[in-house]
Amino acid sequence: SRSGMVENLPQMILRYPFVNSYWKDKMARLEDVTLPVYAAAAFDDRQFNGAAFDAFRRAGSGEKWLRTYRGSDVCDLYNLANEADLTKFFDYYLKDMNNGWERTPPVRLAVDGRSSPREERVFPPASVQNTCLYLNAPDGTLSAQNAAKSGSVSYNGDDERSSVNFLFVFDRDTELTGYASLHLWIAAADHDDVDLAVTLEKLGSQGGERNSSIVARGRIRASCRALDENLSFPGRPVQACTAEQKLIPEHPAALDIALTPLATVCRAGEKLRLTLRPWRPAERRLPFGTAKIALPRDNFTVDPRDPGEALILGGAAPAPAPTLSAPSQNVGAHIIYTGGEYDSYLQLPVMPPQ
Repeated sequence: SRSGMVENLPQMILRYPFVNSYWKDKMARLEDVTLPVYAAAAFDDRQFNGAAFDAFRRAGSGEKWLRTYRGSDVCDLYNLANEADLTKFFDYYLKDMNNGWERTPPVRLAVDGRSSPREERVFPPASVQNTCLYLNAPDGTLSAQNAAKSGSVSYNGDDERSSVNFLFVFDRDTELTGYASLHLWIAAADHDDVDLAVTLEKLGSQGGERNSSIVARGRIRASCRALDENLSFPGRPVQACTAEQKLIPEHPAALDIALTPLATVCRAGEKLRLTLRPWRPAERRLPFGTAKIALPRDNFTVDPRDPGEALILGGAAPAPAPTLSAPSQNVGAHIIYTGGEYDSYLQLPVMPPQ
């Protein structure tokens, strides 16, 4: 930005709701990263939805390491063992210490249900077997074979509590580690768009909500279903978001939905529950233009001992607070089609038995 000016990103979101040259200029060119990389990523992170995994995978560096964790990023960051691990990386590259860092496994995965990290060369693991479980609307199950006859089930798009579920029971211990995705045929009965939320839960063998844990999430707006062929790869669809592609009411359309990365062991008798429900974007308002931002004039770096002269940015003129999230597109019934020509399926990253 020019001196004394702040870019009004909320207004730019409203002006340019789809990817164009303005937004492309702000996207990280990860393939150009050639410096050594130390990446830490959480499987249960709800804020960045797996972005750290994608950044690690796309980074062009030939020297990169990924360490995953579960739970709070703050607890992970200040864990003494993790601090020592990161220090060892910095010492090796910045101080030329011969400390053996180069023998560290490139990928260390915190798999829920395993007592020690899974060590791999890449993420997702090269040995992953992408396995499809097909949705069956008549009985609400997931199965290895697509039903011969088509069927449908619906939920109320106007009610966030309305949903449909599909269940799978494991007959053997199974580890799921990598990217999961959903290929879904859907239609809106009375509208030309759908906002959809997807959750994948692991249930104990006895069932019940008290024994459940969410292992992956996803969401999509149907009109933004077109894929970016350059960024997408098997098991990881990426939407282009360059233009709208509206639905025709009551006409099924295929959606490919990426779910957040997962790493979990499902024991024999445990269940996997796929839930589809309406997603309603939360309204977010930013009072841009109404508040002044004070930054140190000298190098924009704060010295607590001597704050120095402040440079005031923004706040020159009041501005209305724009809504950052577009309004919900959910109206009326959403119809899920399965079986026959409607090959709706959940793709899971299954690790081979050890």
